[in-house]
Amino acid sequence: MFFHNQFVDWFLFKIFQRNLFNSLKTLLLEANSKSYFMKMNKIAPIFLITALLVGCSSDDTNDSLPVEEHNYFPLTTGNSWSYNNNRQAEGQPATTGSETMTVADSTETNGTVYYDLNSDNSSNIGFATSTFSKGELSKVNGKLVYSGELELVFIGTGAEPLTIPINNAVVFNGSAAAGTELYNFSDSMEQEITVQGQTIPITINYTLSTHNVEVLETYTVGGVEFEDVLAADMLLTASAEASLGPVSATFMDEQEIASAVNYYAEGVGMIYSDVSFDAEFEDLTQFGFPEIPPIHIVSSQEITTWTVVEE
Repeated sequence: MFFHNQFVDWFLFKIFQRNLFNSLKTLLLEANSKSYFMKMNKIAPIFLITALLVGCSSDDTNDSLPVEEHNYFPLTTGNSWSYNNNRQAEGQPATTGSETMTVADSTETNGTVYYDLNSDNSSNIGFATSTFSKGELSKVNGKLVYSGELELVFIGTGAEPLTIPINNAVVFNGSAAAGTELYNFSDSMEQEITVQGQTIPITINYTLSTHNVEVLETYTVGGVEFEDVLAADMLLTASAEASLGPVSATFMDEQEIASAVNYYAEGVGMIYSDVSFDAEFEDLTQFGFPEIPPIHIVSSQEITTWTVVEE
């Protein structure tokens, strides 16, 4: 009822404003007549009234009209999503598996609710579900915010994964326009990696950014058509220096090494994830550094079932 009354008021105001404009136009057309100066006495008050009404109407209309809210990732405790996971690394057999991600718990701090998610599959976990399970999610003014860590691909045989800490990264914004950058953070970190039995200190410089990609009227996954779907991405650009005794050399030129696009359906949650890892490394064999072949990995997660109660 509140919105209906405001719309009626706005509509009547527009009619009144149009009538004022027509009256003003008529008076201006008569401005060349002998009664020009007398007409100006009428025109001036109309100018004043119209200016005041127009000046007041813009802010009042913008403030009073309700903003449409979306729930692209319902996070009630107990909600769960099951996925088919697919992974293909260049030169290796494809792997598949199933996984269920669940909202395990929630805590409230200073009015913000933080959600902990977990996965039931540690051996064939997807990139998106792995990331969500290694931190916590919160919702702030239509934004999904993540704090935790990002685990990078394996570099070489037997190498440990690299992890990048993340603090308050905006995963998506339900009210932002397509193409909007939501988060951008640059930093550096030092870590030792083991490649073919050789331990090497490296320094990584990276930039992590996220964007709203697009909003789709429908999107089909596994034969199921979902309505009102938001796509958001995460891009990781990095370069690396390796310490080889007294020598420091470029181990990896700056390049985009990870790209993930996740699709979230209104009232459901994440329905699809498309991820690629690509990296090329410099030839440092002259310094005794083992040769590392390029990395190319693609993976996806496709929703199969879900149990969701909206907040």
